[in-house]
Amino acid sequence: MALEAVVQADASNARAWVMLGATQAECDADGLAIAALRRCVETSISLRTPGASSSATAGPMGDSASHAAAAKRLPATEHVLQGLLLLAVSYTNELDSSRALDFLRRWVDAHPQFSNVASVSVDISVGPDPHEALVSRLMAVARAHPRDADVQLALGVLHNLSRSYDLAAAAFREALRLRPNDYQLWNKLGATCANGGEAREALAAYRRAVELKPQYVR
Repeated sequence: MALEAVVQADASNARAWVMLGATQAECDADGLAIAALRRCVETSISLRTPGASSSATAGPMGDSASHAAAAKRLPATEHVLQGLLLLAVSYTNELDSSRALDFLRRWVDAHPQFSNVASVSVDISVGPDPHEALVSRLMAVARAHPRDADVQLALGVLHNLSRSYDLAAAAFREALRLRPNDYQLWNKLGATCANGGEAREALAAYRRAVELKPQYVR
């Protein structure tokens, strides 16, 4: 694969890592996608953090403590933002809800356009239900940025984590209103409707995904 050759030649190429991860996720290889996407995030933070070292103390999710702190201090690049959101999706597919929730939170925290939303500054670890706290934050972001399809995508993923399939499907439909030719969104809507027992809409959504990209395998 050409992208694998690129990252072997230049392991600091965050753009190539996120493209490789996205390609692997699209091929239903979420384990490989997660490894590549984490390299994108970790590489980007290392390049922008003076004195960053792989010998730093590992955090509870395998990230170094210095990298986690840097992620909060530094504005995220486009590749990091894409990597964080894709990681949340892949961990959801892998049924790892705690990591999916963590990467959704990190995506919101890192996004420079969301800093003007007051509720975004609230730490979701405070309070009885981190999932509901993040839902509240993302809803506030959605109200402030009604034309951002990625916010609706994140809400759809978040609602899937709690098996609130009606709410997840509604979020994906809104994302599709903004990005009607996104075959991956159509596929997510199909999977969500199938999980929620809406077979007819699921089949229609899957069919639309294949119409938009006939070779789509997920």
